[in-house]
Amino acid sequence: MLRRWPVRDRQIILTAAGSDCARLLGQWAPAGGARRVIGIHRAPEHAPRLRRLGLQPLTMDRQDEILRLAAQSSLVFDAVGGRLGSALLAGLPPAATLVSYGLLSGQPVPLTPGGAVPQRFHLRDALAGMSATDW
Repeated sequence: MLRRWPVRDRQIILTAAGSDCARLLGQWAPAGGARRVIGIHRAPEHAPRLRRLGLQPLTMDRQDEILRLAAQSSLVFDAVGGRLGSALLAGLPPAATLVSYGLLSGQPVPLTPGGAVPQRFHLRDALAGMSATDW
């Protein structure tokens, strides 16, 4: 995902930041030159670990702060969808991108015309054309 959507000099948001995948993205993004990485999480016990990784933790219930930070961000990696994914997509600037790579909420993100660009990432699609050696 970080090759397809480079993070250099960007403020990015990760949802489900307590998950293993998001934590890996959160570690690799600064190495890829991300200016700031915000990790939205559900459980408060995730915050200290996210801080140690260099992420700015933010709980899901802080809707006003999420929207404020979304307006300043250019890239979201969303594993949740539903209400959170929808709020982020609506709050991002029009030139921003929301990459949907999961649906932990079980709810889709309704698309709204004229907003940020939604993209889909599925690991199977990314690996389909890759040789075993490259993988």
